Amino acid sequence: KLLPAYFDPWNDLATSLPILFKEKTFRQAVDRLPLLDHNKLTGHHQLRLAHLQLALITCGYVWQNGEAGVVK
Repeated sequence: KLLPAYFDPWNDLATSLPILFKEKTFRQAVDRLPLLDHNKLTGHHQLRLAHLQLALITCGYVWQNGEAGVVK
């Protein structure tokens, strides 16, 4: 299940993570994300899914290049 269409930038990035990570273009994709209003999330399910997606996005951003390229 995905978040509502308003959050498609997060949905798309989370589902594309393996490809972008392999191509080492994940950070650039994150940098292009629009700022979304989290107040549009409704209910526990959407909040939990958004949290999971954003946690994956954060980890991907930090670890894209392994230990040698960790973002500070």
